[in-house]
Amino acid sequence: MSTSILVHVSIIFPKLSEYFHVFDCQFPIHIEKLYVSIFSIDKIDYHQSMICVPNLIDFQLEICQIPFDLIEYLLPSNNKNNYFKRFAFIGQTTTINAKSWKILLNKYHFIERLDLHLSDIKHFQLSDIEEWKSEFPMYSIDYNSFNNSFRIHSSKFDILERLSLNERIENLNHIEYVNKINHLIIRSQYWCSYIDLSLNIRNDLLKRFNHIKRLTTTYRQLEYFLQTKFLNQIEQLDLEFSEKYCLIQYDIAEQFIHLKSLFLSSIYDGIHQINLHSTIKEILFKKFSNLIYLYIDAIRILDDEHVENSISQWYSSQLNQPSIHYIQGKSLSIWF
Repeated sequence: MSTSILVHVSIIFPKLSEYFHVFDCQFPIHIEKLYVSIFSIDKIDYHQSMICVPNLIDFQLEICQIPFDLIEYLLPSNNKNNYFKRFAFIGQTTTINAKSWKILLNKYHFIERLDLHLSDIKHFQLSDIEEWKSEFPMYSIDYNSFNNSFRIHSSKFDILERLSLNERIENLNHIEYVNKINHLIIRSQYWCSYIDLSLNIRNDLLKRFNHIKRLTTTYRQLEYFLQTKFLNQIEQLDLEFSEKYCLIQYDIAEQFIHLKSLFLSSIYDGIHQINLHSTIKEILFKKFSNLIYLYIDAIRILDDEHVENSISQWYSSQLNQPSIHYIQGKSLSIWF
Protein backbone atom coordinates (compact mmCIF):
# COMPACT_ATOMS: atom_id res chain seq x y z
CA MET A 1 0.00 0.00 0.00
CA SER A 2 2.93 2.35 0.51
CA THR A 3 3.18 2.96 -3.25
CA SER A 4 -0.53 3.52 -3.71
CA ILE A 5 -1.86 6.83 -5.03
CA LEU A 6 -5.20 6.36 -3.26
CA VAL A 7 -6.62 9.59 -1.86
CA HIS A 8 -9.87 8.28 -0.30
CA VAL A 9 -10.00 5.13 1.83
CA SER A 10 -12.91 3.59 3.77
CA ILE A 11 -12.07 0.61 5.99
CA ILE A 12 -14.09 -1.58 8.36
CA PHE A 13 -12.22 -3.24 11.23
CA PRO A 14 -13.69 -6.01 13.43
CA LYS A 15 -11.24 -5.07 16.21
CA LEU A 16 -9.47 -1.91 17.29
CA SER A 17 -6.06 -3.62 17.27
CA GLU A 18 -6.45 -4.25 13.53
CA TYR A 19 -6.97 -0.53 13.00
CA PHE A 20 -3.66 0.24 14.68
CA HIS A 21 -1.90 -2.58 12.83
CA VAL A 22 -2.58 -0.87 9.49
CA PHE A 23 -0.41 2.06 10.56
CA ASP A 24 2.45 -0.22 11.55
CA CYS A 25 2.83 -0.74 7.82
CA GLN A 26 3.60 2.07 5.42
CA PHE A 27 0.22 3.66 4.95
CA PRO A 28 -0.31 5.54 1.65
CA ILE A 29 0.99 9.06 2.17
CA HIS A 30 -1.40 10.51 -0.41
CA ILE A 31 -4.52 9.79 1.67
CA GLU A 32 -6.70 12.88 2.06
CA LYS A 33 -9.94 11.22 3.23
CA LEU A 34 -10.01 8.35 5.72
CA TYR A 35 -13.31 6.86 6.92
CA VAL A 36 -12.99 4.17 9.60
CA SER A 37 -15.59 1.87 11.19
CA ILE A 38 -14.57 -0.25 14.20
CA PHE A 39 -16.81 -2.95 15.65
CA SER A 40 -15.20 -3.76 19.00
CA ILE A 41 -12.38 -2.82 21.36
CA ASP A 42 -9.79 -5.42 22.33
CA LYS A 43 -6.80 -5.12 24.64
CA ILE A 44 -3.93 -3.13 23.22
CA ASP A 45 -1.35 -0.60 24.40
CA TYR A 46 -2.93 2.52 22.92
CA HIS A 47 -0.24 4.81 24.30
CA GLN A 48 2.41 3.27 22.06
CA SER A 49 0.39 3.76 18.90
CA MET A 50 1.15 6.44 16.36
CA ILE A 51 -1.25 7.21 13.54
CA CYS A 52 0.49 9.32 10.95
CA VAL A 53 -1.28 10.39 7.77
CA PRO A 54 0.52 13.62 6.77
CA ASN A 55 -1.84 14.74 3.99
CA LEU A 56 -5.08 13.89 5.74
CA ILE A 57 -7.81 16.53 5.48
CA ASP A 58 -11.00 14.61 6.21
CA PHE A 59 -11.29 11.98 8.98
CA GLN A 60 -14.45 10.10 10.00
CA LEU A 61 -14.47 7.66 12.92
CA GLU A 62 -17.43 5.36 13.55
CA ILE A 63 -17.27 3.05 16.56
CA CYS A 64 -19.95 1.24 18.58
CA GLN A 65 -18.68 2.12 22.04
CA ILE A 66 -15.42 3.57 23.36
CA PRO A 67 -14.28 5.35 26.55
CA PHE A 68 -13.76 9.02 25.85
CA ASP A 69 -10.16 9.07 27.11
CA LEU A 70 -9.18 6.57 24.39
CA ILE A 71 -10.51 8.58 21.45
CA GLU A 72 -7.42 10.76 21.21
CA TYR A 73 -5.26 7.69 20.52
CA LEU A 74 -7.41 6.84 17.50
CA LEU A 75 -7.00 10.25 15.90
CA PRO A 76 -4.19 11.06 13.46
CA SER A 77 -1.12 12.59 15.06
CA ASN A 78 -1.05 16.36 15.17
CA ASN A 79 2.00 17.91 13.54
CA LYS A 80 2.89 21.05 11.64
CA ASN A 81 2.38 19.31 8.29
CA ASN A 82 -1.09 18.02 9.15
CA TYR A 83 -3.93 20.20 7.84
CA PHE A 84 -6.67 18.10 9.35
CA LYS A 85 -9.78 20.20 8.51
CA ARG A 86 -12.81 18.01 8.99
CA PHE A 87 -13.62 15.54 11.75
CA ALA A 88 -16.73 13.38 12.21
CA PHE A 89 -17.35 11.03 15.14
CA ILE A 90 -20.28 8.61 15.08
CA GLY A 91 -21.00 6.28 17.97
CA GLN A 92 -21.25 5.94 21.71
CA THR A 93 -18.76 7.23 24.26
CA THR A 94 -18.63 7.98 27.98
CA THR A 95 -19.03 11.76 28.05
CA ILE A 96 -21.05 14.49 26.46
CA ASN A 97 -19.13 17.21 28.28
CA ALA A 98 -18.49 20.09 25.89
CA LYS A 99 -15.30 21.29 27.60
CA SER A 100 -13.74 17.83 27.41
CA TRP A 101 -14.46 17.62 23.69
CA LYS A 102 -13.10 21.13 23.14
CA ILE A 103 -9.82 20.27 24.88
CA LEU A 104 -9.50 17.22 22.65
CA LEU A 105 -10.23 19.13 19.43
CA ASN A 106 -8.09 22.17 20.30
CA LYS A 107 -5.05 20.07 19.43
CA TYR A 108 -6.12 20.34 15.80
CA HIS A 109 -5.92 24.01 14.98
CA PHE A 110 -7.04 23.70 11.37
CA ILE A 111 -10.39 21.99 11.97
CA GLU A 112 -13.08 23.91 10.10
CA ARG A 113 -15.92 21.39 10.11
CA LEU A 114 -17.05 19.20 12.97
CA ASP A 115 -19.83 16.63 13.11
CA LEU A 116 -20.54 14.57 16.22
CA HIS A 117 -23.28 11.96 16.37
CA LEU A 118 -23.38 10.63 19.94
CA SER A 119 -25.84 7.77 20.42
CA ASP A 120 -27.57 6.08 23.37
CA ILE A 121 -26.88 8.90 25.82
CA LYS A 122 -27.93 7.79 29.31
CA HIS A 123 -27.69 11.03 31.29
CA PHE A 124 -28.58 14.24 29.51
CA GLN A 125 -29.71 17.62 30.81
CA LEU A 126 -30.70 20.86 29.14
CA SER A 127 -27.68 22.49 30.72
CA ASP A 128 -25.53 20.25 28.53
CA ILE A 129 -26.91 21.93 25.42
CA GLU A 130 -26.28 25.38 26.90
CA GLU A 131 -22.68 24.42 27.61
CA TRP A 132 -22.19 23.19 24.03
CA LYS A 133 -23.63 26.42 22.67
CA SER A 134 -21.21 28.35 24.85
CA GLU A 135 -18.12 26.34 23.92
CA PHE A 136 -19.04 25.90 20.23
CA PRO A 137 -21.01 29.06 19.30
CA MET A 138 -20.58 28.57 15.55
CA TYR A 139 -22.20 25.14 15.51
CA SER A 140 -25.74 23.83 15.48
CA ILE A 141 -26.70 21.71 18.50
CA ASP A 142 -29.48 19.09 18.42
CA TYR A 143 -30.69 16.56 20.95
CA ASN A 144 -33.19 13.91 19.92
CA SER A 145 -35.00 12.43 22.90
CA PHE A 146 -36.67 9.86 20.64
CA ASN A 147 -33.51 7.82 20.22
CA ASN A 148 -31.28 9.47 22.85
CA SER A 149 -28.92 10.90 20.28
CA PHE A 150 -26.96 14.12 20.38
CA ARG A 151 -25.57 15.95 17.39
CA ILE A 152 -23.35 18.98 16.86
CA HIS A 153 -22.52 20.13 13.36
CA SER A 154 -21.19 23.14 11.51
CA SER A 155 -23.60 25.12 9.38
CA LYS A 156 -21.23 24.76 6.47
CA PHE A 157 -20.65 21.06 7.06
CA ASP A 158 -21.50 18.90 4.06
CA ILE A 159 -24.06 16.46 5.43
CA LEU A 160 -22.96 12.85 5.88
CA GLU A 161 -23.79 10.84 2.82
CA ARG A 162 -24.72 7.67 4.66
CA LEU A 163 -27.27 6.71 7.27
CA SER A 164 -27.30 3.72 9.61
CA LEU A 165 -30.68 2.49 10.86
CA ASN A 166 -30.95 0.31 13.95
CA GLU A 167 -33.61 -1.46 15.95
CA ARG A 168 -34.37 1.63 18.07
CA ILE A 169 -35.63 3.67 15.12
CA GLU A 170 -39.37 3.53 14.55
CA ASN A 171 -39.78 6.55 12.27
CA LEU A 172 -37.56 8.82 10.19
CA ASN A 173 -38.95 12.20 11.20
CA HIS A 174 -35.75 13.21 13.00
CA ILE A 175 -33.52 12.58 9.97
CA GLU A 176 -32.52 15.66 8.00
CA TYR A 177 -31.37 16.17 4.42
CA VAL A 178 -32.44 12.70 3.40
CA ASN A 179 -32.15 13.42 -0.31
CA LYS A 180 -28.37 13.73 0.03
CA ILE A 181 -27.94 10.28 1.54
CA ASN A 182 -26.67 7.75 -1.00
CA HIS A 183 -25.53 4.92 1.32
CA LEU A 184 -28.12 3.26 3.56
CA ILE A 185 -27.12 0.78 6.27
CA ILE A 186 -29.85 -1.40 7.76
CA ARG A 187 -28.30 -3.58 10.44
CA SER A 188 -28.15 -3.92 14.19
CA GLN A 189 -26.42 -1.16 16.16
CA TYR A 190 -24.11 -3.92 17.41
CA TRP A 191 -23.18 -4.84 13.84
CA CYS A 192 -23.83 -8.57 14.01
CA SER A 193 -27.55 -9.35 14.10
CA TYR A 194 -30.46 -8.50 11.84
CA ILE A 195 -33.46 -6.33 12.58
CA ASP A 196 -36.98 -6.13 11.27
CA LEU A 197 -37.99 -2.69 10.10
CA SER A 198 -41.64 -1.83 10.58
CA LEU A 199 -43.94 -1.40 7.58
CA ASN A 200 -44.04 2.37 8.23
CA ILE A 201 -40.26 2.59 8.03
CA ARG A 202 -40.11 0.59 4.80
CA ASN A 203 -42.76 2.78 3.17
CA ASP A 204 -40.98 5.92 4.33
CA LEU A 205 -37.71 4.69 2.83
CA LEU A 206 -39.34 4.35 -0.58
CA LYS A 207 -40.68 7.90 -0.47
CA ARG A 208 -37.75 9.80 0.97
CA PHE A 209 -34.53 8.00 0.06
CA ASN A 210 -34.64 8.36 -3.69
CA HIS A 211 -30.91 8.95 -4.21
CA ILE A 212 -29.58 5.81 -2.53
CA LYS A 213 -27.06 3.95 -4.67
CA ARG A 214 -25.41 1.76 -2.04
CA LEU A 215 -27.16 -0.58 0.38
CA THR A 216 -25.55 -2.44 3.30
CA THR A 217 -27.89 -4.93 4.91
CA THR A 218 -28.73 -8.54 5.69
CA TYR A 219 -30.28 -11.04 3.33
CA ARG A 220 -33.37 -11.17 5.51
CA GLN A 221 -34.02 -7.46 5.04
CA LEU A 222 -34.01 -7.77 1.24
CA GLU A 223 -37.02 -10.06 1.40
CA TYR A 224 -39.08 -7.19 2.77
CA PHE A 225 -38.49 -5.05 -0.31
CA LEU A 226 -39.45 -7.58 -2.98
CA GLN A 227 -42.81 -5.94 -3.71
CA THR A 228 -41.30 -2.50 -4.18
CA LYS A 229 -39.08 -0.69 -6.66
CA PHE A 230 -36.64 0.29 -3.96
CA LEU A 231 -33.86 -2.12 -4.93
CA ASN A 232 -33.67 -1.43 -8.66
CA GLN A 233 -31.75 1.82 -8.09
CA ILE A 234 -28.96 0.16 -6.05
CA GLU A 235 -25.53 0.01 -7.73
CA GLN A 236 -23.49 -1.34 -4.81
CA LEU A 237 -24.75 -4.04 -2.43
CA ASP A 238 -22.98 -5.20 0.74
CA LEU A 239 -24.92 -8.28 1.77
CA GLU A 240 -24.59 -10.24 5.00
CA PHE A 241 -25.91 -13.80 5.47
CA SER A 242 -26.99 -15.48 8.67
CA GLU A 243 -27.31 -18.86 6.92
CA LYS A 244 -27.08 -20.44 3.42
CA TYR A 245 -24.03 -18.37 2.58
CA CYS A 246 -23.97 -16.86 -0.95
CA LEU A 247 -27.31 -18.38 -1.93
CA ILE A 248 -29.39 -15.55 -3.38
CA GLN A 249 -32.84 -16.33 -4.69
CA TYR A 250 -33.68 -15.37 -8.27
CA ASP A 251 -36.64 -13.21 -7.28
CA ILE A 252 -34.30 -11.07 -5.17
CA ALA A 253 -31.52 -10.93 -7.77
CA GLU A 254 -33.98 -9.76 -10.42
CA GLN A 255 -34.64 -6.59 -8.42
CA PHE A 256 -31.05 -5.32 -8.84
CA ILE A 257 -31.13 -4.31 -12.48
CA HIS A 258 -28.38 -1.68 -12.07
CA LEU A 259 -26.09 -3.53 -9.67
CA LYS A 260 -22.36 -3.13 -10.43
CA SER A 261 -20.64 -4.12 -7.17
CA LEU A 262 -21.47 -7.03 -4.86
CA PHE A 263 -19.80 -7.74 -1.49
CA LEU A 264 -20.86 -10.95 0.30
CA SER A 265 -20.06 -11.79 3.92
CA SER A 266 -21.40 -13.83 6.85
CA ILE A 267 -22.30 -12.78 10.39
CA TYR A 268 -20.66 -15.96 11.67
CA ASP A 269 -16.94 -16.45 12.17
CA GLY A 270 -15.17 -19.25 10.33
CA ILE A 271 -14.62 -20.43 6.77
CA HIS A 272 -17.53 -21.25 4.49
CA GLN A 273 -17.30 -23.99 1.86
CA ILE A 274 -18.94 -23.28 -1.50
CA ASN A 275 -18.76 -24.56 -5.06
CA LEU A 276 -17.16 -22.58 -7.84
CA HIS A 277 -19.03 -24.06 -10.80
CA SER A 278 -22.48 -23.79 -9.26
CA THR A 279 -22.64 -21.06 -6.62
CA ILE A 280 -20.22 -18.50 -8.06
CA LYS A 281 -20.90 -19.18 -11.73
CA GLU A 282 -24.60 -18.80 -11.06
CA ILE A 283 -23.99 -15.41 -9.41
CA LEU A 284 -21.87 -14.14 -12.28
CA PHE A 285 -23.84 -15.43 -15.25
CA LYS A 286 -27.43 -15.96 -14.19
CA LYS A 287 -28.13 -13.59 -11.32
CA PHE A 288 -25.83 -10.56 -11.71
CA SER A 289 -24.45 -10.61 -15.22
CA ASN A 290 -23.61 -6.88 -15.24
CA LEU A 291 -21.25 -6.92 -12.26
CA ILE A 292 -17.92 -5.16 -12.52
CA TYR A 293 -16.79 -6.20 -9.02
CA LEU A 294 -17.51 -9.27 -6.87
CA TYR A 295 -16.03 -9.98 -3.45
CA ILE A 296 -16.81 -13.00 -1.25
CA ASP A 297 -15.35 -13.15 2.23
CA ALA A 298 -14.10 -16.18 4.23
CA ILE A 299 -14.59 -18.97 1.69
CA ARG A 300 -12.98 -22.21 0.57
CA ILE A 301 -13.71 -23.49 -2.96
CA LEU A 302 -14.53 -27.20 -2.85
CA ASP A 303 -14.75 -28.35 -6.46
CA ASP A 304 -11.77 -26.70 -8.15
CA GLU A 305 -8.06 -26.35 -7.32
CA HIS A 306 -7.37 -23.85 -10.10
CA VAL A 307 -9.89 -21.16 -9.31
CA GLU A 308 -8.29 -18.26 -11.19
CA ASN A 309 -7.77 -20.28 -14.37
CA SER A 310 -11.26 -21.74 -14.31
CA ILE A 311 -12.91 -18.35 -13.97
CA SER A 312 -10.70 -16.93 -16.72
CA GLN A 313 -11.82 -19.71 -19.06
CA TRP A 314 -15.44 -18.68 -18.48
CA TYR A 315 -14.58 -15.37 -20.14
CA SER A 316 -12.12 -16.63 -22.76
CA SER A 317 -14.26 -15.28 -25.59
CA GLN A 318 -14.14 -11.73 -24.24
CA LEU A 319 -11.47 -9.18 -25.09
CA ASN A 320 -11.06 -7.92 -21.53
CA GLN A 321 -10.20 -10.64 -19.03
CA PRO A 322 -11.28 -10.14 -15.41
CA SER A 323 -8.68 -9.72 -12.68
CA ILE A 324 -9.06 -12.59 -10.21
CA HIS A 325 -7.54 -13.04 -6.77
CA TYR A 326 -8.35 -16.09 -4.64
CA ILE A 327 -6.88 -16.80 -1.19
CA GLN A 328 -8.10 -20.12 0.15
CA GLY A 329 -10.08 -19.69 3.34
CA LYS A 330 -9.86 -15.90 3.03
CA SER A 331 -11.54 -14.35 0.03
CA LEU A 332 -12.32 -14.32 -3.66
CA SER A 333 -12.32 -11.03 -5.55
CA ILE A 334 -13.08 -10.48 -9.22
CA TRP A 335 -12.75 -7.19 -11.14
CA PHE A 336 -14.07 -6.72 -14.67
